[in-house]
Amino acid sequence: MKIALLSASLLAFTLAPSANAAWQRLGGIEKRPIDSASSSLSGTKIVSSKGIGQPENLLSDDVSLASKVNPGVSDTTIGLGRQVMIELVSLTNDGAEGRISIESSLDNHKWTALSQSVFSAADRTIVLRFAGANTSYVRIQFDLSKAGSVKSLGIYGSDTDQDFKVSDSTPGQPSQSLNVAGGLGGGRVIYINPSPVGGDDAALKYGRYEFPESPDKFRTVIYDFGTARTLTEIGSVHSPRPVRFYAYAFEGDLPEKEDWRGRKSFDPAVFDDLKPVATAEDLRGVGYIKTKLSKSVKARYVALRWEPDFNPPAFVVSGVNVSASGLDVTPNNPNGTGGGSNGGGGSGSGQNGSGNDNNNAQGSNTGNGAFNNPFALGSGGYGSPGRAGGSPGASGNPPGGGRGTGGGNPNDPFVSQ
Repeated sequence: MKIALLSASLLAFTLAPSANAAWQRLGGIEKRPIDSASSSLSGTKIVSSKGIGQPENLLSDDVSLASKVNPGVSDTTIGLGRQVMIELVSLTNDGAEGRISIESSLDNHKWTALSQSVFSAADRTIVLRFAGANTSYVRIQFDLSKAGSVKSLGIYGSDTDQDFKVSDSTPGQPSQSLNVAGGLGGGRVIYINPSPVGGDDAALKYGRYEFPESPDKFRTVIYDFGTARTLTEIGSVHSPRPVRFYAYAFEGDLPEKEDWRGRKSFDPAVFDDLKPVATAEDLRGVGYIKTKLSKSVKARYVALRWEPDFNPPAFVVSGVNVSASGLDVTPNNPNGTGGGSNGGGGSGSGQNGSGNDNNNAQGSNTGNGAFNNPFALGSGGYGSPGRAGGSPGASGNPPGGGRGTGGGNPNDPFVSQ
């Protein structure tokens, strides 16, 4: 009996994954959805608000900035500065309880209800999915029985990082800071350890990491920004538990190994001899961390590591901010971004752009991910004049607004926690 037990223990030890084993590099994604309600996008602004303190924080790239929401009915209207197809709204909740509803409008007068949800103070992340809708304005309404704060608002749809160009600004010209870990910044997640619950898709697309219970001491994410950026501030919004936080910057190449098949891997033992560029601690478990770097650092790769005080059953990072300065954001489609996805993807003057007299909007047969809605409706481009094409279910109107019947991906794992 003792021999059998010893053999079983040795087998379990042999099969158990080692925290020091090399990590395999993740597969990339061609396009990453971006937050269409980011203040980093020209024309995006708060049009009106009542009952919500500092509503402009909802548009900030700083995921830790919160907006206080009072009991009763309150709302804010966000102007996107252009027509955009949207299909998902998410935000982080700190203690509020009640109902949230989402509406859309093309003119800020006639409104269409898109989705609503009831949530409790225990619901940290609120996610609302709906059939794709072309809109220029989004109204978010709360009806709360208990006051609280909301932060890290994201509005996602047809906009991707391919629709915008982020570059270093010309010396002497105006520039802006940008969260390069977000979709607009073009950052790509290349390593996550331990692997997130439900797979990597939500992490790769939306930068949300639901780590499982694990014997590993750290929860780690490594970003590739595509080119070196000048970093100034780093932070995260996470589960409200005490946690220590470390950020590492790689100014040169990431120390990876490549096997004979071309697969890359990273050995976490590298961190043993590497000094972090920033450290912080959430002692009280308030659920967010933000730290300014003592001096700016130029780096293409950044590793973020969270060390919870104890091994929680799940530790969720719902938002990450890696601020880089001296950047310029311009649309790749100067005549407008947007057009449809999930069945109507419009392409006009530029990729996913609005059509013009010489570039009519074109529909496509199939949709991209529809956030668990396999029957999501897509919308065609909004050219003038335009025509919808490609999709048998699309029909063109004079302004080019064809609605197609795209088959979305029913397996998108963006899950509310």
